Amino acid sequence: MESRIEFLGNVLMMSDVLPSMQAVTGKTSIGNNLLISIIDADPEINKQIFEALSVDGKIIMPLSSTPWSANFGMVVDKFGVVWKFNSEASKFLDSFIN
Repeated sequence: MESRIEFLGNVLMMSDVLPSMQAVTGKTSIGNNLLISIIDADPEINKQIFEALSVDGKIIMPLSSTPWSANFGMVVDKFGVVWKFNSEASKFLDSFIN
């Protein structure tokens, strides 16, 4: 299941953590089986949110530049919720359409 909310030029997506992702996210249980993605946010805003969520949490992948994102990273917050950050992902995807 997946949902998508657009706000202020950003996208917040929520989806189930699939069993195949548990090698990366860790074992899931009720309450931590949700993946929240912040897409297209400004890299500096991503950094601030990422750092706040990583306090007492676990960084899966530090924020870094990737071929598809200016600022990609994953963190599990102190409550066990998985967060994924993906700056400028739409620009990358749009390059295949145009």
